[in-house]
Amino acid sequence: MESLKLTQRFQQDPISVFRDLAATYGEVVRFNLGGQTVYFLSGAETAAHVLVSKQENYGRVNYPSVDDMIGVALFTASGETWARSRSLAQPMFAARQLPNYADQLVQVAARTAQTWADGPLPREIGMVPAMREMALDGVSRALFGPDTSGHMDAMTAAIRTSETVTGKVLRSPLVLVLNQLPGVGPARAWRMQFRRRAKVQGAAREFDRIIDEIRAKREAQQDPGEDLLGQLLTSRDETTGEPLSRQKIRDEATGYLFAAQDTTGLTLSWLWYRLAAHPEAREKLEAEVDEVLGDRMPTAADADRLQWTRAVVSETLRLHPIVWALDRTAMADDEVQGYRIPAGSRVMVIPPVNHRDTKWWPDPDRFDPTRFLPGNDKGRPRTAYLPFGGGRRICIGMSFAMMEITLATAVLARRFRADLLPGAEVGTHLGVVMAPAGELPMTISAR
Repeated sequence: MESLKLTQRFQQDPISVFRDLAATYGEVVRFNLGGQTVYFLSGAETAAHVLVSKQENYGRVNYPSVDDMIGVALFTASGETWARSRSLAQPMFAARQLPNYADQLVQVAARTAQTWADGPLPREIGMVPAMREMALDGVSRALFGPDTSGHMDAMTAAIRTSETVTGKVLRSPLVLVLNQLPGVGPARAWRMQFRRRAKVQGAAREFDRIIDEIRAKREAQQDPGEDLLGQLLTSRDETTGEPLSRQKIRDEATGYLFAAQDTTGLTLSWLWYRLAAHPEAREKLEAEVDEVLGDRMPTAADADRLQWTRAVVSETLRLHPIVWALDRTAMADDEVQGYRIPAGSRVMVIPPVNHRDTKWWPDPDRFDPTRFLPGNDKGRPRTAYLPFGGGRRICIGMSFAMMEITLATAVLARRFRADLLPGAEVGTHLGVVMAPAGELPMTISAR
């Protein structure tokens, strides 16, 4: 009965379940979820054990619905396949490459600002769809250059279909039970969901079509381009020395796009909500943007100069980490804080819980960007803050994402403010990612 109650609570509000478990039982908690034994680890030290010091023993948990959409790419691979994908991607996200992407990202944010300015002000908008659209446009242009301009609606529909279906699968009590039945397991349980799988496969085929069309155009012009897709087209398989296969290019490009657009779009949505709720922080951000930029548009170098803006981004990610669960499987028996973790066990590190650990975050539910100003993180372990994961599997696009979010915030905050509609309730939806529930209705106005 207790297991059933816990599973039901998990469907409704998993973060509160994890916070209660940590507060009641400590840093290592074993519990039953839909018939599966799960070990929940909280605290910076235990997270470091799984994500850093013993990371070789903790492999990625496979999600067949995600794999059907993205394929075998950096964000879905394990073992040697993951290592090859990481090696392939490393030069594309190196610090020296960021200025090459910044101009495209700033131009997209500037177009959004102009769209806002061209309409009546003040006016109501759904901040989540607005920021997600801007993020997808920016990320797709960094990936594919201007070639995606005619495909935005199709890409948006495919992404939303995949995320909606996958979110339902991950939270489904029936799927949790099916995953544990002898002879079933996650892969077969997913194949049994004919309608849901058909939707995801349809979305995947749409991405295949778009990427194939762009690739064919570039091959015909004998110009691979200088963006991320261009780098994939000119890369070689480090094992065979051959050009990357069509499927490999498709999988990696799709994986980058999915990961980046969610991180950027949803973080910006949460950021505008937080600024509206904390006018002092907003005024400080506006003053910094005015002082650093004046009348010009930001460049990649400004992402580091805008220290308060960057701190606001970091604090937003502390309270609203887009990736809210880091799932792993123990490859061999292990011991954590004196507790035995058997091989094959599912282990979960939950960033929103670590981000509210009072040992490292005084008054943890308070929005306080000063936590991230230079010098204020002394003594704080890296695994107390995990918006981009940790260890070798830390998000390779972390610097890209922080730059994009900081610069986009600066471009829009130069000209506009956003305030929550009176009476609007702001909730959290936990599916594949941590998103605001609904569209987050806000009023935008000129400064």
